[in-house]
Amino acid sequence: ERNFDKFPVSRMNEYPKQVNIAFMKTNRWITGAGEEAIPQIPPAILNAVFKITGKRFRSIPLKNHDLSWG
Repeated sequence: ERNFDKFPVSRMNEYPKQVNIAFMKTNRWITGAGEEAIPQIPPAILNAVFKITGKRFRSIPLKNHDLSWG
């Protein structure tokens, strides 16, 4: 991708300090209640690292891996 090189990576201090959740009555099965975007950030970072290094990492933290160019 050429349009993500200037996109800032989210930092923990940038996450909302409070999240308001409304529980609604429904006939559907129970699912998650909030924090929907947070699980998507680590895979996006790992995919960017793969695109740069050519190495696929399937565990974190990345400091435990060789991040030299592929």
